[in-house]
Amino acid sequence: YGEFAGLKPNVFTYNAGISACEKQEAGRWEVAVRLLREMEERDIKPNACSYNSCIVSCGKAGRWELSLQLLREMSDRDLKPNVITYTSIIETLPTEESQEVLAVAISQGYYKVWSTEKCGMDMIDFHHADLGENAANNGCSAAVARALLYMTLTEFAEGSRGIIDLSIVTGRGRGSGNEGPVLPAATRHFLQEECHPPLQISEDRDNPGRFVLPSQEIVRWAKAARASGFTLRSSASGRQEGSKIYADAHRYM
Repeated sequence: YGEFAGLKPNVFTYNAGISACEKQEAGRWEVAVRLLREMEERDIKPNACSYNSCIVSCGKAGRWELSLQLLREMSDRDLKPNVITYTSIIETLPTEESQEVLAVAISQGYYKVWSTEKCGMDMIDFHHADLGENAANNGCSAAVARALLYMTLTEFAEGSRGIIDLSIVTGRGRGSGNEGPVLPAATRHFLQEECHPPLQISEDRDNPGRFVLPSQEIVRWAKAARASGFTLRSSASGRQEGSKIYADAHRYM
């Protein structure tokens, strides 16, 4: 992005380059970070779009360390992360270790999924989720849905959320693409396969985009979780990595 015909690059020029990196399938994170650092060297102040695109690019490549570092830098520069920022970071972290970042995002008005149905049953609506200010409300990603489910289960076990039947709305997954429904399968797999002990759900025969987590199942899981600690089957091998992620997360909060 050198000068050409006497024209100097500006924040919009650099943002276009970083955004192009973001749009690559695997995320050209090295180029994105290099462009961000070059902006600073040229005394061009990065804005929220600069950081968001760079974080997404790093997230696609699984570079959670850089994602968290860039999130801290945003805070230092008084730049506000948005739902794209938080979703990208949550998608790179193990479900258990994403909770600190998720809590910050929720405190800033993102991921409003909890409500109460007319029948009095608690409901988590991932399909029509209010993702927050300026978000294209297309529902939660599978990774965010797993993180939100784990947070809800943890609140049940800790006693900060009252236990009643929980209705979980995922939609039918018609917009998931060629690989088939993602969110319906991911949420069911999380509860029935990843949670320890596994949770049994009750399907809604009239609505394939909804199922119920019965209160007795929640009580059973909460008792076991309090006795053995809150663990997921999929996280055992990543516990050492998770400790470092927690340490990094605490630095920017």
